[in-house]
Amino acid sequence: MTCHGLFKKVVGKNQKLNIFVWGMRAIVIGLNLWPIYLMNYELNEWWDNETDKKMVKFLFNLVEFLNIWAYLKGSIKRPKAIPQTPTTDKNQFCMACRNWKPERAHHCSICETCVLKMDHHCPWLGNCVGYHNFKEFFLFCLYQAIIGMIYSYCLYPFAFFRDESDTYDLSTFGYVNYYCTNIIALPISYALIFLTLNVLLQLYNNLSSLERMMMRTTKIPCIGAVNEGHSIPNEYDMLWLGNMKQVLGSRLWMWPLPITEEMKGQGFYYPKIPEIGMSDLNIMLKDASRVHNTSFNVNDFDHDPKDYVKKAMKKYGGRTFVIAPGPEGGQTREVYVPTEAQQQQKTIIVE
Repeated sequence: MTCHGLFKKVVGKNQKLNIFVWGMRAIVIGLNLWPIYLMNYELNEWWDNETDKKMVKFLFNLVEFLNIWAYLKGSIKRPKAIPQTPTTDKNQFCMACRNWKPERAHHCSICETCVLKMDHHCPWLGNCVGYHNFKEFFLFCLYQAIIGMIYSYCLYPFAFFRDESDTYDLSTFGYVNYYCTNIIALPISYALIFLTLNVLLQLYNNLSSLERMMMRTTKIPCIGAVNEGHSIPNEYDMLWLGNMKQVLGSRLWMWPLPITEEMKGQGFYYPKIPEIGMSDLNIMLKDASRVHNTSFNVNDFDHDPKDYVKKAMKKYGGRTFVIAPGPEGGQTREVYVPTEAQQQQKTIIVE
């Protein structure tokens, strides 16, 4: 039996009775119980300021509550069922499920089902991460990382910066929790900082891990696209705020809570950047000409191509257009129009 087959047999899709899945859940909860005991009963009891002590305890317990809530909901919530739908498109048909496979869906060989907007199968959750629980997965990673930061805020003064005259010490049980937390739980929280940043970048771009592996265009805030030129245009990019709302919720108060709302497409369909053909582009330019009282038409290219390109670049500098495939076929392309400042640095020749 291969490693994949063994993992599939152990993790299986029957989570209600699966010992491995519930064992992983017990481990994750246990990793949080150690710092919960220390933060509430022993680690910061040597502080003199009672107000600071209460505020830190309240913040820590609040984040722990949200963390465990997000983890359990993301772990238990099963992938959304895909209705039996006939299709003639081979690209949207799953041979394993013998059923329609919606866009952005992938078949998980461990769960033995197609998962909407699948990201990956997470053994810590004992569940697939996708449309049904991506928000809970992100919040779990985020809050677990924040827990490590709050714990460190109390740990380092206690371990390294106490006065020699301070005689406060932990109990035997406290030291057991202290070393278990520092050796096992705290490094995991630190590692989740980098995972959280990676998942946040996916939210910013409206991409899953699988789509990033397919070389979709990925943008970094304040930097721009990092793989432009050798990547596939991201047709699901609705700008950062629209992308975040698709996962975290349409209202800001919902973002920090493990509460999800159904998208309009219900996970089967997603909004896309409109594909602009030449006829549609001509109509758009005519409308813009009427609004701005300017004469500007795609057909002007036949009369004076250099003047046409000059006017087009001046008017649409800094914008990106999605060009649909022509009648002969091909791929969808993104065309970036440089600004006037960029034009001065590069000579454009139209033959």
